[in-house]
Amino acid sequence: MAASKSVDVKTALPGPKSQALIERWGKAEAKTTGFQAPIAVDHGRGAIIYDADDNKFIDWTSGVLVTNIGHCHPKLVEKLAESTSKILNCYEYPTEYRVRAAEGLIASTPKHLDTCFFLTTGGEATDAMMRIMKRKTGMHEIISFYGGFH
Repeated sequence: MAASKSVDVKTALPGPKSQALIERWGKAEAKTTGFQAPIAVDHGRGAIIYDADDNKFIDWTSGVLVTNIGHCHPKLVEKLAESTSKILNCYEYPTEYRVRAAEGLIASTPKHLDTCFFLTTGGEATDAMMRIMKRKTGMHEIISFYGGFH
């Protein structure tokens, strides 16, 4: 049995389908990403992603968006299907899934880290930190760095 190739590029990059999607994307969304590769991702499994033209790549960047367990891990897909069939997004209220996730995260950290808060971006984390510090201290002045990422 032949070994499976980790990378299989069949077209010039970007391929025609990726190029069309990249052009549509450029008209519809502000240019804020790093533009790491001229591809439009169609699907992924594990550490492998496929573009719209069925070119195959190793995904070296997915950990940036916390998919470091790999794309479409069967257990994660199962749990996501289970939880999203009940509620898709519940930012302000507890759900059984959210509380279980928080308890599991806390159980895996040192004892002095006894609470957590789920966020989706560094900017959101910065905003939450400012709200927490204002509530805890009663003060409203914040020192920040000019040119910082968040």
